[in-house]
Amino acid sequence: MPKKNEEKQTKAPAKKPASPASSSSAVSDALLEMQQTGGNQQALGMLGTVPPTATPSANTFSVSSEGFQYQLPQAPLIQEFNQELLTGYSHAPSASDRELFPDLNREEDGRRLAELSGPSDRAALVREARDQGHSHSYVRLDAASPSVRGKRHRLGRMQGKNQRGQQREQHFYDAGGKFTPYPREAEHLEDMTSSSTSTQEVWKALDAVNRGEKVPEGFEGRERELMSVPTITNLSEVQRSPLMGAVSNMEIANQAHTTGTPKPFGEAFGDSEEREVKKKRKRKTGDADADSDSDELKTKAFNFPGSISSTGAGAVHQFQAVEESIMKGEMSDEAVRKRVKRAPEAGTVEEARGFAVKKKKALLGTFQDRLQMTDVSSAQREPDEADRELATLMRLRSGLRRNAMPQMGLLRGGLRTLEKTTASASSSAPTDKLPPEAFDPGYEVDDNDFVPESNEQEPDDDENVWAGLEEEEEESHPATK
Repeated sequence: MPKKNEEKQTKAPAKKPASPASSSSAVSDALLEMQQTGGNQQALGMLGTVPPTATPSANTFSVSSEGFQYQLPQAPLIQEFNQELLTGYSHAPSASDRELFPDLNREEDGRRLAELSGPSDRAALVREARDQGHSHSYVRLDAASPSVRGKRHRLGRMQGKNQRGQQREQHFYDAGGKFTPYPREAEHLEDMTSSSTSTQEVWKALDAVNRGEKVPEGFEGRERELMSVPTITNLSEVQRSPLMGAVSNMEIANQAHTTGTPKPFGEAFGDSEEREVKKKRKRKTGDADADSDSDELKTKAFNFPGSISSTGAGAVHQFQAVEESIMKGEMSDEAVRKRVKRAPEAGTVEEARGFAVKKKKALLGTFQDRLQMTDVSSAQREPDEADRELATLMRLRSGLRRNAMPQMGLLRGGLRTLEKTTASASSSAPTDKLPPEAFDPGYEVDDNDFVPESNEQEPDDDENVWAGLEEEEEESHPATK
């Protein structure tokens, strides 16, 4: 039985300021301000018990278990989760270390080739790009098959843009050289369903490949297509916003694990429509007004966002507005809208602001679903209210980590996802504003914590109160492959 750890009661974990290379300046400033205000002292009191019939307060997540109802403030919980991501990447080894990562630094025909063997390689490539302050200009991606030893898949490439204002934009192109927007990925996934293969089985296959695991039986022939989504969310998107990539991972995990009806792929990944946009062109020499421009209409596919955070045209800028608002504790729709300053091609600023608000609500829904899906029932057997709340909070934090960070290479794989046997499948309605509190990295909970054997008599002593609070000793960022 784990020993009572007095330090975890009385001593706040050491805090490290976010590095400027780890996030946008606005997000970094908000995190630093949050840490300097001493809000970390309140972190262990983040979760509170309310009457079972109480209506959730504004800007809180609500979790029910064994007759108890808990509320957690939205902004502080997401703030500390985001800080864990930034800290994780600051500790991850970089792919620029050629001795440590020779497979990520191969050359073929004068171009860089990275052979991925697991999520830790994703973290190394992201750390390299974030250290450099820009995206990888070009890197071709191969990946080892999780199912067939020695087999590799040619996934395509990541390539940045050199245009003004787009130096940090980077896209994933498939093996045929085509840019792969999320609606196309949704079509690939939809094609995998059949009379004998359900939508949720495809979600589970995607979640398994996302975690670097072997694909479920029957999906071996679609392994390469399943690998393209993790490449986008955990390499291309994460370089701009780790939180955006992590929440995308969490939404995929939610759909894979729900006991309700999983979302259609189009609803999660978004859809598209053809729009006409004006394109400037120079008139030919000899025309009456040769020095003037004329407008020419062209057709462009415009992508709408789904419930996955990284989807939709202009997703990076829109999510940045959401992230900055949360980091400052400003949870209202208006706080998000005012931070959106530009529109994607074929769209309007007002439309982009609406998409950003939709992203905020989707993010809060993803967190709410994951918290409600997490099994905290055994923690309710703690006789003391404070111990029960702390045990519940740690279990909830662990559920968030386990369903977002292993895919990024920031937490070891193979951890149970901590689902209830019956889980909520619906998102909560998000609400508004709470001031920022602080970061507490918490402790990873062991698989067996709060889950005593049914035939085991629990000892009536102080040690039992602290079951599950012992820190799990593990390497979250392996230095070798």
